[in-house]
Amino acid sequence: MKTHLSRDRVVVDVTDCGCGIKEENYESVFEPFFSTKNRGTGLGLAIVEKIVEAHGGEVSFQTNP
Repeated sequence: MKTHLSRDRVVVDVTDCGCGIKEENYESVFEPFFSTKNRGTGLGLAIVEKIVEAHGGEVSFQTNP
């Protein structure tokens, strides 16, 4: 995880070593209960997005399969 300032915002970059996000799933990653894992709840990114937006921020992602 890295943080830095960008204009008037703090940017938090989180990186993982997973297999990436398939293009067909881009529009669904922040939807509650969407998961590509057999045992996933699909709530992680949906909850993160709500918390960040409640504080006036925004969430985005980049993928590199």
